[in-house]
Amino acid sequence: MKQTENITEKKVSGNSLGNKLTNRKLAVFSVFLLLSFFFWYLDALGKEIEADIKYPVVYRNIPDSIDPDKMPQRVTLFLNGTGFSILRLKFTGKSNPVIVDFDRVSCKKYNDKGEEKYYSITSGMESSFSSQIKPGCRISSVSPDTLIFFAKTE
Repeated sequence: MKQTENITEKKVSGNSLGNKLTNRKLAVFSVFLLLSFFFWYLDALGKEIEADIKYPVVYRNIPDSIDPDKMPQRVTLFLNGTGFSILRLKFTGKSNPVIVDFDRVSCKKYNDKGEEKYYSITSGMESSFSSQIKPGCRISSVSPDTLIFFAKTE
């Protein structure tokens, strides 16, 4: 009877030793997997990538004929650059708005179903936006391609 108890105790203690080794191997594997992912990510950030970032827009020198409450609040900039510069802009882009100055932007008037509106093409604003974002990225395009502004209603 004592031999059976000793064998059972050895099996239980052997299983706990096996569990400890398995847990330790799993922990070591997880650490190295995490490290390999980290180094792969660093390598990927050093390469040229394309990304889009939504920027808030601040308007300056708004003409009296345009309703400031109905203006587009965001534009999306499609950028080319290294992963590090894109990542930096993704973190700072939400807090640093791009500025649209109506003294430097041409705005044209048109009628849409009897409603007076104004529009401006954003491709003409790319150089202004480029000077406002941090260097290291190039703007490939801006969305929307046209900003629509509503006239004030009296």
